[in-house]
Amino acid sequence: MSVSLRSTSQQHRPQLDRAVSMNIDDRCYKSSSKLANPSLIGRWRSFRMKQPPPNGLSSNILNLGDSPPAEDDVGFFESLDDNSIPDELSVKICKDSIRQSILDQMKISSGDVKLLLDIESGKTTPETIEPLLSHCSSLERNFTFLWCTFMKKHEMLEILNRYGIDLNYTLITEGLSAIHLSSFSGCLKCVRWLINRGCNVNHMPDTHTPLHCAVWGNSPETVRLLISNGAVIRETVMHYAVRANAHECLQILLDEGAEVNSLDLCGSAPLHIAADRRMSLCMKMLLNYSKLDVNIASREKGMTALHYAAEGGYLDCIQMLLAKNADYNKRNKKGQTALHLAARSQSVECIEALLKAGSNINEKDYENRTPLHSAVGKALLAFNSVESLLRWGADVNVKDRYGYTALHIAALNELVQCVDILIMYGADVSSRTKGGVTALSIVARKTPACLETICKKLDSSISLHDPEASNREVELKLDFRYLLQHSSGGEVGLLKTLIDEGQKSMLEHPLCGAFLYIKWLKIRRFYFCRLFLTAIFVILLTVYILTALAHYCYNSAANRTITDLELCRNNSVLGSVLTENPESMEVIWYILVIFSICEITRKLMSIAGYSTLKYYFFHLGNVFEWFTLISVFVISFQFTGETYTWQNHISAFAILFGWANLMLMVGQLPVFGTYVAMFTKVQQEFLKLLIAYLCLLIGFTISFCVVFPTSEVFRNPLVGMIKVLVMMTGELDIDMLMQKGSNQKASPLSVSAHIIYALFVLLVAVVLMNLVVGIAVHDIQGLHKTAGLSKLVRQTELISFLELALFQGYLPKKVVNMLKWSALIAPAVYRVVLHVKPLNPREKRLPCHILAAAHNIARDCTKNCHGGSMSAATMHRYALSKNNKSLTEELKALREQVQEQQVLLNDIFNLLKSKNL
Repeated sequence: MSVSLRSTSQQHRPQLDRAVSMNIDDRCYKSSSKLANPSLIGRWRSFRMKQPPPNGLSSNILNLGDSPPAEDDVGFFESLDDNSIPDELSVKICKDSIRQSILDQMKISSGDVKLLLDIESGKTTPETIEPLLSHCSSLERNFTFLWCTFMKKHEMLEILNRYGIDLNYTLITEGLSAIHLSSFSGCLKCVRWLINRGCNVNHMPDTHTPLHCAVWGNSPETVRLLISNGAVIRETVMHYAVRANAHECLQILLDEGAEVNSLDLCGSAPLHIAADRRMSLCMKMLLNYSKLDVNIASREKGMTALHYAAEGGYLDCIQMLLAKNADYNKRNKKGQTALHLAARSQSVECIEALLKAGSNINEKDYENRTPLHSAVGKALLAFNSVESLLRWGADVNVKDRYGYTALHIAALNELVQCVDILIMYGADVSSRTKGGVTALSIVARKTPACLETICKKLDSSISLHDPEASNREVELKLDFRYLLQHSSGGEVGLLKTLIDEGQKSMLEHPLCGAFLYIKWLKIRRFYFCRLFLTAIFVILLTVYILTALAHYCYNSAANRTITDLELCRNNSVLGSVLTENPESMEVIWYILVIFSICEITRKLMSIAGYSTLKYYFFHLGNVFEWFTLISVFVISFQFTGETYTWQNHISAFAILFGWANLMLMVGQLPVFGTYVAMFTKVQQEFLKLLIAYLCLLIGFTISFCVVFPTSEVFRNPLVGMIKVLVMMTGELDIDMLMQKGSNQKASPLSVSAHIIYALFVLLVAVVLMNLVVGIAVHDIQGLHKTAGLSKLVRQTELISFLELALFQGYLPKKVVNMLKWSALIAPAVYRVVLHVKPLNPREKRLPCHILAAAHNIARDCTKNCHGGSMSAATMHRYALSKNNKSLTEELKALREQVQEQQVLLNDIFNLLKSKNL
């Protein structure tokens, strides 16, 4: 006879065929072989383990360092799955376990094992056993006595008793006496014989009585016999009955009034065991017992029977418990409800049963995780569970204590189908963990095929009214809710994330393009205001430097020296006016200071538009701007009443940086973005080439200094280097070859000078400069191909910066609300759906190419939804696209066709009207 016990682990658990003792109540067996997904930190550490390479090839292996961790929060899902060791090990209790234990102990005591085997096989009978017993030791006789009670050989007990056996002899390792073994075997004759000989029915050498063994052996007759002879029903007897699935014994115990709500040493109640092992009949019997507490919790984990049933995915058990008013909102010690565990077990039927009963689908545990987090924590059948939870209205963007959403975890576990459905249900791909990891970055690395789902989600936001179904004009509906529903980083937060994670190409989707176009129309006024104030500041700085510093006009007006007066009046257009009215320069400076303070305030407020202070202070535009602002006070005359020469040096750089910064700001405009990108790209390429060929240029500079010793330019090598750079541009000074020294007719180095000069012309002026031009032109052509994408990227970054700078909480609430109404697309109400007519020539709200692209996508979606049937007009548009016509040209052709048809209809109408028809 064998009884199989099911463990509580959620992974595949092998059954271990080994003998165990009967004292299970006080031994909470621990599993060492539970299969669980390794934690992220464990996987990372496995890469860091230093293992010697095979075959002694360590010296031939290139070591480039350790691999980086997959995420910042490496320990985030240590507790996502229940990786704790289960309460009990899956075991197989059978007759063989006890049999082997007796044989082993007989062998250890140097007894005759053959005697026991012969009794089992029937070779040794009551008639032939006495001669054998006479030669056995007392220990061998006791083991033979235990063997006969276990094997139900009641006819030999009296014979053994005559040889002076110990009726209460116990297996030391197992705590089993004769009455225990006969109760387990269900031998009523042996049990009665032992009771009649005075054996104690409540004998408990270890932790269990004969009643425990009778229940464990599923022998209801033995249970009745023991109870009728005074056996005490201890609390743990019920647990044995449920574990053994001995429902007949269980019913006897219930009729005798056994305690059903007691916890064993493992902290479990009988109902917990029945629910955990799906013992439906035992559970039904327990639930029908009036004194049962259906919501009793286990000691270790705080789990109720409903938790255990949900964890195992047992629908029948859940239904029975819910019918008995089990509390589906009760939490375990992790704060999990039964729905959390049902989602983790990936049982759709159990999930829906709990939801129908009223369980909260967005209930959070102590890790702030919802059942949706639990559903994506494993790989088996996760999709069905996730789909069911989403259909029931699960919040797809809840973050746990580490900032991870269900999308983060699904992507980490590489559940492609789950990632797809989460995105289609509105999962925020821009959501960040506390370590700053976006869901999109994990999706791009772990499940790159799911990036196409984001595009499909954008496609689904564009719909087309079917003109063939009614007389209405063709109309597109652009729904921006997917872009705006997660606007924690501003209304362009999602688009900015696409850029940061290397998915810039998605900005070319017509939904994104239309949104950016409308958004720019809303927010550009703030940019132009900023540009206007900066331009005024730079102009005032320029005027002040030109009037007060450039020609020493302030010193001449203050000191009234003849030399300074002549310098100012002769070199400055307004010299005479400035020297006669020095207060005008002071007024200009004070106005400049006012604008400088305004600019400093704006710069401090704009810090919110940058991700880190390091990025803010190392940004080239900010360096230029702060240098210019500080220089306003450095080059002032207010400290000593005059200006100095060193101030002119600073002012020269200040004015250069001021206008350069203004150029960068103008370049942020979408219309100029392409040209700024070209300028930057050419700069980078030229710098690379200059560094690569710098040694050659230095060599020519030094050579010119040697072969042209009388040249004014090449007396100083630094000035000579500048001259060489000028000569690179084509300004070749051929007169250098004709120079003569002051004391000689011709230079003795003229031959070398001619050779080096010719080499410079060939290698630098011709080859190198053409190479620079060729590379620059090639890169510009590439930039022209991606000019549209570059424009969208710059536009998105500019809008994101402006939004972050405006709405970071440092302004009064009324001012912020006013700014929201003027800068946001959806400031108060959710009016984020735009209806446009792409074939109408008067439709000017969106650019023509965006309308054409949106119309093309909506048309394809409509075609796919209707089984691929296409009208004649659709066929014509498809033919145009196949002929490689651009979307803009296609839209213009369609508009022309509509206009021609309208003209034709008007002519027919006028003709009929003229004939009175």
